Amino acid sequence: MLLDLALWLATPAPWRHRQLGYVRESVLLSGRARRCRRAWAPHAARSREAWR
Repeated sequence: MLLDLALWLATPAPWRHRQLGYVRESVLLSGRARRCRRAWAPHAARSREAWR
């Protein structure tokens, strides 16, 4: 939770984007990706391959 707060504070974004919740959603998604890294690994690998 402290890591999420630090990330929210350190993320450069216009104030309007913060008000709209874009930064919050981005921070929450990155936190979930950290927690679910192992379960999301196959999906992440396929996504990286699709962009190559």
